Amino acid sequence: MRLAKAYIALVLAEATSIPLLLLAALYILTGYQMLYPDKLRLFPNPTALHTDKVLRIATTVLAMLHSSAGIVLLCERRIRNRLAREVIETIVLLLLITTCTTLLITDITR
Repeated sequence: MRLAKAYIALVLAEATSIPLLLLAALYILTGYQMLYPDKLRLFPNPTALHTDKVLRIATTVLAMLHSSAGIVLLCERRIRNRLAREVIETIVLLLLITTCTTLLITDITR
């Protein structure tokens, strides 16, 4: 079970890494374009991209999946005691889920 859990977490982290990197780059570039509109012209309407609800939700979901997979991988590789590993995983994942759920609710109801 432990190996399957680590393998699933590794595949999930790998699958979310490139889309998350592209979204982070998009947010950085559109942010700089909004700050310096006369020096940087990459997108016709950077404010629309930067404040798009679908992109924010996608970024939040991808970040949550990537982070939770990373936490599981880190705990599986570094913590030998099964009880300590499960307690730490549970606490960190609950904090992560609470934070991301709050962000998603904020974005959806906006």
